[in-house]
Amino acid sequence: MKGRYKNFEQDEYKANDARAKDAVCQFISKVPGRMISPPKEDYGPDILVYDQTKDSWRYHEVEVKLVWVGPWPMDRWSTIHLPERKGKLMEYGDISFWVLSKDLSQAWVTKDCVVKKSPLEEIPNTKIANGELFYNIPISCSYFVDLTERGSR
Repeated sequence: MKGRYKNFEQDEYKANDARAKDAVCQFISKVPGRMISPPKEDYGPDILVYDQTKDSWRYHEVEVKLVWVGPWPMDRWSTIHLPERKGKLMEYGDISFWVLSKDLSQAWVTKDCVVKKSPLEEIPNTKIANGELFYNIPISCSYFVDLTERGSR
């Protein structure tokens, strides 16, 4: 890891982590043939899912983008910024990174193979003005999920 990192924010974590995991688990559980291993806090990926149709496991990492309210503003946000510190999770194998809206009704999902090919760039933000690196992922390389509808992924 090369960049600077924002400090861990316990209050933000408590307010968003469980509800984000629950929203994604509820969505995935609607897909036939998917079995979710109960989430546990071990500093690894948030969710582990077994796909019976492919006889394989897939990891899922979730985060809430608190400034995302309403429809995704394509004219202003043409990329998804995934913190460099999440890159260590790709060591687990197949993993999808979920970025959820504040109300958990929408998400963008990016597979690890896309993240690996995305450039690391310093992106100034409200938490750290400079020095924090993010995978800068074109929105066209991710897929949109309406979490209010039946699961499909």
